[in-house]
Amino acid sequence: MKNIILIIAFSILTFSITNAQSFENKVLAKVGTENVTYGRLEAAFQKNMSGEKKKLYELDKDSLHQFLNLFIDYRLKVKDAIDRGYDKEPEVAKEIQQNNQLLTESFYYDKKVFKPVIDKLMDRRQYYIKFAYVLFPYTQEAEGQTQSDPRDLAQSVLDSIMSKKITFAEAAKNHAKEKTLADNGGVVERYLISGTIQKPIEEALFTISVNQIYPTLLETSYGYFLLKLVEKQPRKQVLVSHILISNKQEQLSDVEHKKADSLLKLLRKGASFEKLAELNSEDHASAINGGSLGDYYDLATGFVKTHSFLDMNFIEAFMKLKDGEISDTIHTSYGIHIIKRLDSKNPDREIDEKDIKEYYKKSGYDDDKKEYYENFVRTNGLNIEKESMNSILSNVNYTKTNLDSNWAAEIPNDKLNDKLFSFQMKTWTIGDFVNLLSDKSKTEYRATALNREGIQGAFYKIVKPQVINMWQAELEKEDPEFRNLLNEFHDGILLFKVEAIEVWDKLQLDTAMALDYFKTSGKKFLTNEKYDISEIFVIQDSLAQSLYKRAKAGEDFSELAAKFTVRQGYRELSGYQGELDAFDNKFSRQLKGEEIKEGTIIAPKVYQSGYTILKINKIIKPREKNFEEAIPDLAPAVQQLKQRKLVNNWLKDVKVKHKVEIFEKTINEIYASKSK
Repeated sequence: MKNIILIIAFSILTFSITNAQSFENKVLAKVGTENVTYGRLEAAFQKNMSGEKKKLYELDKDSLHQFLNLFIDYRLKVKDAIDRGYDKEPEVAKEIQQNNQLLTESFYYDKKVFKPVIDKLMDRRQYYIKFAYVLFPYTQEAEGQTQSDPRDLAQSVLDSIMSKKITFAEAAKNHAKEKTLADNGGVVERYLISGTIQKPIEEALFTISVNQIYPTLLETSYGYFLLKLVEKQPRKQVLVSHILISNKQEQLSDVEHKKADSLLKLLRKGASFEKLAELNSEDHASAINGGSLGDYYDLATGFVKTHSFLDMNFIEAFMKLKDGEISDTIHTSYGIHIIKRLDSKNPDREIDEKDIKEYYKKSGYDDDKKEYYENFVRTNGLNIEKESMNSILSNVNYTKTNLDSNWAAEIPNDKLNDKLFSFQMKTWTIGDFVNLLSDKSKTEYRATALNREGIQGAFYKIVKPQVINMWQAELEKEDPEFRNLLNEFHDGILLFKVEAIEVWDKLQLDTAMALDYFKTSGKKFLTNEKYDISEIFVIQDSLAQSLYKRAKAGEDFSELAAKFTVRQGYRELSGYQGELDAFDNKFSRQLKGEEIKEGTIIAPKVYQSGYTILKINKIIKPREKNFEEAIPDLAPAVQQLKQRKLVNNWLKDVKVKHKVEIFEKTINEIYASKSK
């Protein structure tokens, strides 16, 4: 039986991989001259699945036809929009261009910057590392003075380490500012993984081997780092159990030590760890689970679910074990432990990848994009004329921005025609640049600093449209996924415009159609059941109870309400609330669970800032609505009918120009292969 199941499963898998691939280019339909292949329809189907894992061939034949017809209608609408020349209209063309630029920039950065870095960081996340460092920080000499640069001292110490005059540990002892680091040879006690270390430090550490010292000073905003890689090991998450022996005193007595030794001997002889943990462990939370801590532990991030950390002695003990092995007695601040390593596994790649992506987006991605962009511009022909650049810098106030309306007043007129910079065969003069930065409508250049860095930054912004065009051409040539996305954005904009004209703008409620639907649909539109309700609302509980008893005893409810209710505006109405929906009204919570009959008086209930006593004067049963009353109920169905009618009439004419053919033979071949 098991073999039969395996054969069936293998057959399904074989179909899903081989047959689906073989049908990829099979033409299921034609819309005019455009082929609708199985692969193209599958791609459209997957975009409409919203994450649900289902393939097109898993649909029954009727459902496949339904989806194919929807896709054909979509293509007909787009073709009609093109026939009408909507894609050439300036407003639509501008929207398409803007969408292309946004898509190109996002897709290009994702491909050239984001994905390569994520792949690199994910490769690094396969390892734990430990490292040592010595920091030579910048120091503030006195208030208002610049920082002193400790570079010479740092370099001197590094040279002494590299020439083996001193060890790294000695350097840490002599120069580390933190006592813990000084005493520990500069070693950071925690295990770390990629994405939890400052970027420049991580980049340096992953270029050296264990026990190797980074050969140059690493300058950061804090100062100069000397780095040494102390440990690097494959990353595993570990599940452990333990037995804890402790007492409430600060010092453990011989009793606890003897008990721990006795339990260890029993375990060495084959006793059940789970049973001994259950009966003896002082960690009651894990004892009920046979000593299991219940969650995998990661040396760098702690427990997978809670991210809390264990004692370092405890960690070092179970890391020395293999799965299934039991430790000797281990001492921590909690007491004496006996540890069993239950299982090891690789970290969940999806969780790691999500974490890495969030980390990179927050710390580094924007800087990397900027660096990539500027490098691309430089290497693809940005040429800045030094003399012209100096002409600008010497005639503007470098402490100001172009928000100053007279920022360029001192630039000589005879310099305005001088070439300032060029990129990809296009040249800008000083005059062109002045005009751009003086144009208040160009908000992208607003508040440009008038120093060298600010002006060069403006150059990079000016050439961005050219760069985006270069990227788009490259992606269209090399990346089918990008081409498809570009086409989808293009067609989506056209679809929105043509559907608005042919359907949505005409979709007002047709009263004649609605009346016909009301009379011929066979549906009954009923009013909701209603309660005719009166209320007495008071602040004091004791008064509410007294009034309830008086009403139950037969006193007139309206007279009591007229005399005692404190709800504003209702005393003159004798507490009358009117006809309220039986299931959706302001007293629904107070009526819940009550047996409702005409004349029922509901005992006082807490309501708002007081107490309410309700009387059901009358129950109004559902009745059939007239046409006017039924309009809100039938409007959605009528609108849907009208929408369908508008679309059918529209596409009927489009199909005359763009003939539709569905190849049933090909569709039957797919289902014939599926049934084999």
